[in-house]
Amino acid sequence: MIVCYNKYTMKKTMPLTHHIIIFDTEYTAWPGSMKRNYNLPNEHRELVQIAALRLDTISWRVLSVFSVYIKPAINPILSPYFIRLTGITQCTVDQHGLPFKQALRLFTKFVGDTSCYSFGFDARVLRKNCRLLSIPYPLAPRQCHDIRRYFISYGIPAKKYTSGTIVKAFGRTKSRQAHNALNDCRTIVDGLKLLNKMKSDEKINI
Repeated sequence: MIVCYNKYTMKKTMPLTHHIIIFDTEYTAWPGSMKRNYNLPNEHRELVQIAALRLDTISWRVLSVFSVYIKPAINPILSPYFIRLTGITQCTVDQHGLPFKQALRLFTKFVGDTSCYSFGFDARVLRKNCRLLSIPYPLAPRQCHDIRRYFISYGIPAKKYTSGTIVKAFGRTKSRQAHNALNDCRTIVDGLKLLNKMKSDEKINI
């Protein structure tokens, strides 16, 4: 493997394979639940949506799309806070949501053995949901990665942004509602395309 460096930061750049999966999740939440780290009784990060895009990192084309809603098992009634935050309604989940086990099986089939990237630690939420419902975790130990590391390796302060706002790092205005997993996946891809354009414009040797 050729080790490459960003000529501006002199950090090792993070290589991406030809095809990758960009994925994002939405999970149950209540006012203050994130700040208190979900430490109240029966507060859990139960998945409500998983979305993913299969991406060609040469052409930066989206090859296929995955999105599924999930019915939470422990807290099946969504909080008004979550509904306002995500735009995902109780009716949507009741009518279109799948049991987590079924949704996970579909996601795993979509992913296959392709490397997966999320903006942060969505894979940990997947693992926690598997433990919560006593379901074996289906992905390989090193299959999931944090795409923020890729942005950071090129000098983009990704930790100042979220999956739904990363385009702001390039001076762009976000065009999609954040906190919808599919929208956030698409915004991450927008950010990757903008980074690729920046590398081309600045002739970074990759």
